[in-house]
Amino acid sequence: MNIKFFKALIIILITMMLTSYKTIYNLDVMDCKLYLKDSLSINTDIGNFEKNSSFIKVFSIKSKDYISILNLKSKSLDFFSTRNTDRNFEIKLPQGLDEIYDYKIERENSIYFVTENNKICLCNNKVIEKEYTVNDVIPLFRKNYCLFSTDVFPLEVYKNQIFTYNMPQERLDDLQSQRRIFSTKRDLHLVIRNGKLVINNISGGYPGEFKYNNYNNFFPIRLINENAKKLVYSFSHSKNIEVVDIETNKSQILTLDEGHLFARNDTFPFNKILDRNFKSKYTTENDRFVSMIYDSYYHKYIRVLAKGMKYDNEDGTINTVLDKPLYFLIYNENFKLEKVIQFPCRKYNYLSILPTSKGVLVSRDHPSNRVKGKIKYDIFKFY
Repeated sequence: MNIKFFKALIIILITMMLTSYKTIYNLDVMDCKLYLKDSLSINTDIGNFEKNSSFIKVFSIKSKDYISILNLKSKSLDFFSTRNTDRNFEIKLPQGLDEIYDYKIERENSIYFVTENNKICLCNNKVIEKEYTVNDVIPLFRKNYCLFSTDVFPLEVYKNQIFTYNMPQERLDDLQSQRRIFSTKRDLHLVIRNGKLVINNISGGYPGEFKYNNYNNFFPIRLINENAKKLVYSFSHSKNIEVVDIETNKSQILTLDEGHLFARNDTFPFNKILDRNFKSKYTTENDRFVSMIYDSYYHKYIRVLAKGMKYDNEDGTINTVLDKPLYFLIYNENFKLEKVIQFPCRKYNYLSILPTSKGVLVSRDHPSNRVKGKIKYDIFKFY
């Protein structure tokens, strides 16, 4: 009798575990069309979209969202409403700025720029109010570095700190330089002390496997969650993320659930590091986490997975990383996976995903459907 009872109990427990497993991990993959609410077309020409997509941001003025675009041709910051196609207003750039890598609008009259020559410029009312040059030495760096920024590692300003990417001025062309570079950290925490911009901290290290293997992933993805006072670092080849507390600089590694969609990357052969065609083939055929953003309006994280696809087509054409099907993995503040949404091939561009109070704008400027003089977005309500 007792044996039968325990057998029945074991069967019940196993059934409960399997049911729980399906509930947690086997989320239905939803079509993005279910969440499409509107479209937006903006009359502007930013030139090379892939190169300049990091110059497109969202800024709120009196609870109203505007898309800000750094226009290097007219030397201005142009602002567009999320409802209109034409420019609402502009802010002229001050004269004397070096080549601009990125910008961050703190307030209408307080805009930071990171420029060449290791400069951070604070601009106010069309003039350069302050110009700082970083000269601090970074421990373990054998050569110089320069301040930089990318679409996945933007300039950020939080309270009294400025966060920016440091680019080592060293070629990644041998195993020793690879191990040296991948042993250092990329994210500079800068503060102003006694009228000088100095390094207060450094975070955002590379995963340990980079000392022995290459995954063609030099630029990590970095985002800031001001609400939780966290910096989050994501790498294209891994389910893991690093979460750093801004105030204490304590770090933890988390393995995120990806709905069993992600396949582990092949290692990248070191002797192919200068082979552009092989790099393109590698990033196209492997699954890659290509973007991660924090939606501060709804307190959600969105991590974008580009599934691998064949590089060579039968008609002689090739696919690129921008052609791949996309999956938006949506997490709550505690990084619990809540939703998986699929986007079709060759329609959307993951280089520009903009959270707004009305929904998430996803760029439709894929190379195959671009319109000169316009940038296009679809507006989605995922939650």
